[in-house]
Amino acid sequence: MHDHVGHGVAVALQQLDMFAYYRDTAGNAARAEQKLAAVRSALEESLCQIRHLIANLGHRARPIVLESAVSEYLTDTVPESVKTHFTFVGASDRLDDAVAEEIYLIVREAVHNAVRHAAPRTLSVHVAVAEKAVSATVTDDGRGFAVDALGAADRFGLRSMAERARAIGGRLTVRSVPGHGTTVTVHAHTPGPRP
Repeated sequence: MHDHVGHGVAVALQQLDMFAYYRDTAGNAARAEQKLAAVRSALEESLCQIRHLIANLGHRARPIVLESAVSEYLTDTVPESVKTHFTFVGASDRLDDAVAEEIYLIVREAVHNAVRHAAPRTLSVHVAVAEKAVSATVTDDGRGFAVDALGAADRFGLRSMAERARAIGGRLTVRSVPGHGTTVTVHAHTPGPRP
């Protein structure tokens, strides 16, 4: 994750250089403001990653229980004004510790993004654990966005989740339509139950 933080700071510095260039060039005030907004977004994302890194230090000290960890995060993070649905099928103890941790962090990032950016009325999280597979889906009915039109700073969080999925041999899919919400899904095969 420290590599992700470094990348986010590097993006912020690049955007800051572009801000300075456009600020000092006549007729480019709007572009300068866009670059400044990108700097803020990249730094906010890096701060989020740092907070995750700090939280992970505690999780690494003990095996994560996926169902309770997700439930606690939803309770602590999602505003009461957002109607939340959480379902968990299967048993947390079927999961390898490393897989459980990455799934949890992906779910947490998706929920964080929904709450922070999408202004949803409802948020649903579904996790299913089978003998040799796990999937998790986070769906919101918020603003949505055009995936292909995201700027570099906004793609950073999605790329981070995709890298986490690949680290456990899984795959991340993101479906979103402006005005119609977003669905983030991760599927992964697992080594099987913990011994």
